[in-house]
Amino acid sequence: MHKVFYLPELCTVAEVETYYKELDAFYVQQQDVEIDASKVERMDSAFVQLLIAFEQAIKSADKELRYGPCSEVFKSSCRILGYSVFPNN
Repeated sequence: MHKVFYLPELCTVAEVETYYKELDAFYVQQQDVEIDASKVERMDSAFVQLLIAFEQAIKSADKELRYGPCSEVFKSSCRILGYSVFPNN
């Protein structure tokens, strides 16, 4: 079973520290994680870097990271910034 992490509307450098701490709490629980990015309205490269680092940490713990619902802004930002594990929806 996946634990769901809901991304905020604004995923920018100003929010990275706060969400780093929240994602770290998910990592410590050693569970599979699903990211819900359905509410994302703005996302910058700093936040994408945070997600990439989180994905690497989850994989190194032999857990799964997957994406659930994603906004068009999220998808577009990932595509533009070259995030290779692009959500399929």
